Amino acid sequence: MQAQSVPAGSDTLTGKFKLKSAVSFGATLGYDFGMIRTDVEVSYARNKFKSFTLTGGSAGGTAVTQADALDAFCAYEEVDCPASGSTVGLSGSKLRQLNAIGNVWVDIPTGTQFEPYVGGGLGIAGFELNGDGKARFAWQLGGGVAYKIAPKIAITGDVRYRQASGLTLNDEGFGIEIGKIKTWNYGLGLRFTF
Repeated sequence: MQAQSVPAGSDTLTGKFKLKSAVSFGATLGYDFGMIRTDVEVSYARNKFKSFTLTGGSAGGTAVTQADALDAFCAYEEVDCPASGSTVGLSGSKLRQLNAIGNVWVDIPTGTQFEPYVGGGLGIAGFELNGDGKARFAWQLGGGVAYKIAPKIAITGDVRYRQASGLTLNDEGFGIEIGKIKTWNYGLGLRFTF
């Protein structure tokens, strides 16, 4: 996740946040046309910030040394700066995500209990950091396989790549400009057909 931390005035720190993996919970409701399925998916995840890698900084519009920029970031986040390098370990802040995405899936018949599927969708991703939240456009692509354990029940396993547009959030008086948020989601589910 690309991000830029912008203190008051024109001082900036630019870098990349890395989030810890998290469990995501969700549900879908849809209609099966046969080989084509449509659904609306709602999911929630809460990721802790793992690290911040500094790529640049400026004070009053003038570039500063990487060491000075890193010191400023560490003082603001109240964390210890690394002895060398530009990556700082983080803990505490959490990024919460609530997604609502409409999908279209194509089921690939195999004549067996296994049925692969591929597809994707468009929707909205809502993000919240320390009480400040925003919603942004999101899209996803994915694929998986369903294993039929009964005529109308299947166990599913899939992988989805999701991308959401950038946003600006406030964190204790500082503006955090977050670029595109890219996530890989691995899912295990239970599908009921009525």
